[in-house]
Amino acid sequence: MYGRKWPAYRSWRSGRVQSADEASASRGSNQVSARYRIATGYVPDVNLIPIAIDELRDKIDRDDAFVLVDALPPMSYAHSHLPGAINIPPPSVDASVTRRLPDKGAEIVVYCANPTCEDSHETARRLFALGYSNLRHYAGGKDEWRGAGLPLERAGRALA
Repeated sequence: MYGRKWPAYRSWRSGRVQSADEASASRGSNQVSARYRIATGYVPDVNLIPIAIDELRDKIDRDDAFVLVDALPPMSYAHSHLPGAINIPPPSVDASVTRRLPDKGAEIVVYCANPTCEDSHETARRLFALGYSNLRHYAGGKDEWRGAGLPLERAGRALA
């Protein structure tokens, strides 16, 4: 369902039906336009740079400049999340996300529950489609973080 290239559309130049890739090639570009990506839900594959638990913990402790994104549903985020994380589940990633993340070059670390959870991958794909390029992935997620005895937050306060 996600990540597939959406059906073709009619070229205004030739009147011929083209796929997104053909249309990009005919424009001399290797990317699909932002308007097309948003309108159709076109989501490219993206290679995420992994981040380990130790590196992420150090970044949080040092107050490094990065955005930590919890890709789980809002109820799960409200229950507990990593310190300083904001909640952006896949269905919430649309053009309005630029209000919350105005710098498209900022480092963004995306995570969800555990290594088998796909929400973080889907959120990252959608962010990439909107032009965010500095994306990283914490695969261990909330389960690994909790299992290591590291603190979680609820409503901006540390959980006991």
